[in-house]
Amino acid sequence: MVWQAHLPGSGVVNATLAVDGGRVFGLTSQVGAPGAFALNEADGSLAWSTTIDDQEGSDAYASPVVYQGYVFAGWSGSATQARASTSSV
Repeated sequence: MVWQAHLPGSGVVNATLAVDGGRVFGLTSQVGAPGAFALNEADGSLAWSTTIDDQEGSDAYASPVVYQGYVFAGWSGSATQARASTSSV
């Protein structure tokens, strides 16, 4: 193991991660508050994290996809994209 990371919140990762541009991207499954995060590939430190939905019953079980500087994610019947560098939607 090169490094391990503690993610913000109490969600868990239920899908594969995406790696691009020195970052590791993932989604956290937490009913009512699923999230997205980016870790620095070199040391596992948190680059950014955000809650992607706050609807009752929302959750994330998908794998993120990174394409041309954006992270695409789907959850609970919805989807969004965010800039890979900042998490801004």
